[in-house]
Parts: sequence; structure tokens; C-alpha cells
Amino acid sequence: MLVLVSVSLLAALASLLVRPKRLAEYKPLKLKLVVDEKKNRVMYAEADKEFVEVLFSCLLFPMGMIIRLANKRSEIGCMDELFSSVEKLDEECLNTRACREMLLNPRSAYEVHCRNLTIKMDKREPSCYYICSKWYCSAYSVNYRPIQLASMIKNAECSCGRLMDREIFMNFLSSSDDRKDVILNKTKSFLITDDLQIRTLSLSKSVNFYKENGVEDFSTTKVKHVDIGVKEVLNILKHSMYSKTPLTDSFLQTKRKNETTMSPFEIVNSHSSPESSGEANARRIKVKLLLDKATNRILCLQAKEDFADLLLSFLTFPLGSIMTLLKGHISMGSVDNLYKSVADLRLKHFASQICKDSLLNPKIPFGFRCGDLPCRDCFERNKTCLHTLYQELSIMDSKLSGITVIDARMKRLDVRGGFLKRGMLMLITDDLVVEPLSPATRVKHLHKLKVRSVDLEMKEIEVGVEGTQVLIYIFFCLKQF
Repeated sequence: MLVLVSVSLLAALASLLVRPKRLAEYKPLKLKLVVDEKKNRVMYAEADKEFVEVLFSCLLFPMGMIIRLANKRSEIGCMDELFSSVEKLDEECLNTRACREMLLNPRSAYEVHCRNLTIKMDKREPSCYYICSKWYCSAYSVNYRPIQLASMIKNAECSCGRLMDREIFMNFLSSSDDRKDVILNKTKSFLITDDLQIRTLSLSKSVNFYKENGVEDFSTTKVKHVDIGVKEVLNILKHSMYSKTPLTDSFLQTKRKNETTMSPFEIVNSHSSPESSGEANARRIKVKLLLDKATNRILCLQAKEDFADLLLSFLTFPLGSIMTLLKGHISMGSVDNLYKSVADLRLKHFASQICKDSLLNPKIPFGFRCGDLPCRDCFERNKTCLHTLYQELSIMDSKLSGITVIDARMKRLDVRGGFLKRGMLMLITDDLVVEPLSPATRVKHLHKLKVRSVDLEMKEIEVGVEGTQVLIYIFFCLKQF
């Protein structure tokens, strides 16, 4: 049936193409460092709430965004290698053309809220979505009523076969554009230790801090003022992944050795029942390991597309989701303290309970969920909820009410898919690179490793929720199996 589009609908659609007014650019934030000159280290920093909000907001950033902003030099485990693997994947391996963009430039469920931060880490317009390149595509309809499809990802495939590359912009229903309290409430100043423990600032805490660090002579300390922008925040975040002194490493010219300490990884079981956490219904994934019996070393993994999808989806996980899946326990660096500071800080210092909960257990937006794979509790199930803080999104013109946000991995609305095509066999190498299975290439690599064929053994295992915890730990903290 031919669907006629009225002039009013075209006018309504045209109103969506108007780019919203951008927020004014902010000047760099100021940070006051108290430096122990004798030991050449930062004792602590005094910061306004705006800087602490930016630090806390890092827990909401998807890992792919962090790797992209760090230009693949984040040194966060092997996440840089995982990011590069996606860049190199042949398009024939991907379920849709938009899948690569979803992984390399993932959207956040909280980007609308974070637009009000003093430092904008991501320059994308949070209210931007994409519709079919055709002026008004009515290829998809419900009960003969045209539905306009929209995507969070550019170049997703419309049901008519065209690419969705025309920008539209959404309104904010609430009047929170002028809200000054983005994450924290009216608390003005905070004390930040060198290992990123964040506390409210007071004179007694400062004095006690000197005593705790054995500083008796105040003349050995000095105050250093630094400007903070995107580069400095990324530098602190990078060092927090593997260093116990990220502030010192970021702002002082030190030649001392990296003092990273890492305790053995232990799976920290949740106190909730498997049924309540969704673990009971999570599907287990079969994976084949190629082992070197002589050294008891994993040389590579062979897996179907569902397991590779799980690994690739780590790029879409917010940093806080990684912490949630590991129960706030990474055993290295200082990012544990950043996460724990949110948990320990009293509710009265946050703008709302929702703010604190979102930092401790951030969700992934609709269209990035992983179905029934283990770790699905980190995904936002409600597809109408594009984010979970304060604002809601609406179309700029109420006359155009039929917009449906789609999953950009799907070629058809009634068929779910992952990032990779069904039936793909993938190889995860010993240095944690994900690539299509090629036995010839792998044999050549084994020859370089000087592995004897008699020492090779294939072993099949199943990966569930606990196995996913181990995988996340490996990819987030280590450089190889």
C-alpha cells in the first residue's frame, strides 16, 4: 500500500533537522596540589566539585570512548589491542556496516546528562540521532501507520535498504539545561589523595593527612596550581589503571619506577541469589582452547561469533560496569579507590540517589545489549529509556510521534543479531587479538613460538558468569593469557 505523507509531517520532520544551540565552552578547571618536595610526590589535591564531577563521570564512559580519546595509547590491559582488532576486521565479518562504528565510537546512556559537565570529554552532540537518507521513509509501518526509524549510530541500515545518515535532534523535556548540580550537590570542595580517594574537605582532615604521611616539617611541602582540561583528565584516568600514585605520575616530573602492585585475581561472589541477579538464566558459551602441555600455556582460543561478540562488547561497557562485574575489585592501580569513593561518599553530597546509583552500576543503552549472554545485567532493558538521569528525550515537534529507535546491528526489526555475522569462527590469539579463524596463519605463528605439535592439546570449556569476570579481568588488566 502506498502511504501518502502530509505536508505537516514533512514540516515536523524538518524541525528535527535544526541543530540545538550548543553550550558555551568552559575555561580549564583549577587544581591545587600539595606536594611533598622531599619525596617528590603529591600528598593530596584540593578540588572544586566541578573537577570531582568530571572524575566521577569517567565511570560512565564506554571503554571504546576512553581508548579512542587516548588514541589507542591508554595502556589499559589489552583494550588497545581489542580496539585495533575491530579497526582491522573485514566488513564481511560484521553483521551490519554500523557495527564497527558502534564499537569504535560507542554511545553512552548518560551523555545527555554529561553535556552539562564543566569539561566535555566527548564533543558529540548528545541529542543527535540518525534517520533514513530518504526525506521521509515510510518503508516500515504498523497497522498501515508509517513509523519513522531512528538510530543512535550513523549509517545504520534502514528497513528500506538505505543508510540512515540524516541527522535529527531531540528536545529535553525537563528544564534542566541550566542545572548546576550535574552529579554532586552543593558541596564546594574536596580532598583527593594521590591514589584517588576522594573525601569532603575540612581543616581537621588536612591536618590528619599530614600526620598519617609522617610530615612533621611543613616547610618541606609546597602548593602547586595546575590547569585541568581533557588531556589532563585522560592522563589521570590512564595512570589510575595501573599506578597507585596517578596524581604524582600525571603532574610531577618523576623518574622513579612504576610502583604498580597487583594481587592475585579472585572472583568475588555477590551476596544476591543467582535468580535475582539473572545469572541462573544466562547462557553458557562453549570455547575451544589450544594448550601447550609443556608449559601449561594457552596459545589461542577458537570460538563462535557469540563468544567473540561478548569480547567485542567490552568496548561498549562503561568503566563503572567493568567495576560492577568485578565487584569493585581490580587488584591494581587506583581506579578501585575512585569507585569506592562514590560508594563511601554520603548521599547528601550527590544531586540525587539516581546519580549515585548510576555511577556505581551504569547501564548500557538500548541497541548495545547482549541478549542472554552472561553479564546482561549491565544492559538497559527498557528501550524507551535512552538514559537514566534527570532528562527525558522527546521529538522537537509533537506532530511527528512515530519514531522508533532501532538496534543498528539488526538488518530486520524482527531478527536480533550481534556485531558479527552468524556462523563466524573467530580466533583470540595469545596476545588477545580477535581475528577470523585462519589455521594456516596460526600454524605459522606457532612455528615462531617454537611449539612442538606433540605438545598441543585442544580442550573445550564453557564460559558463564564467573568466566566472564575472569575474561574482563584479563582484557582490562593484563596483556596476555
